[in-house]
Amino acid sequence: EDTGSSRIDIDSTSLVVRVTGLAASLVGQKLDFFPETAGVIDASAPWSQQWDGNVWTARVPLSPQRLESPQTLPILLTSPQGGWRTEARVSGLWPAVTPNVGSTAAPALG
Repeated sequence: EDTGSSRIDIDSTSLVVRVTGLAASLVGQKLDFFPETAGVIDASAPWSQQWDGNVWTARVPLSPQRLESPQTLPILLTSPQGGWRTEARVSGLWPAVTPNVGSTAAPALG
């Protein structure tokens, strides 16, 4: 189900996500966050969420080795009641990507 509106602001090494228009029955509940663009967030890092009235907000760490820096990020929020999809416009400057050390092939020894 689509939501009302959403936006994402880049704050240093995190995404600050704001979503409005979610069902009133969700207010105060913890939601799961899934970006549809793979590799943008650090999925293993802890993240936080809170409600400001009927606005759901989250601070999610960026992946230092992300592959993309999208201007719009489709996201899915889920709870036991169902799932909600939105496309959030991204504002701010993406930080530089940190090269993945060890991702280059080592020269053959012989």
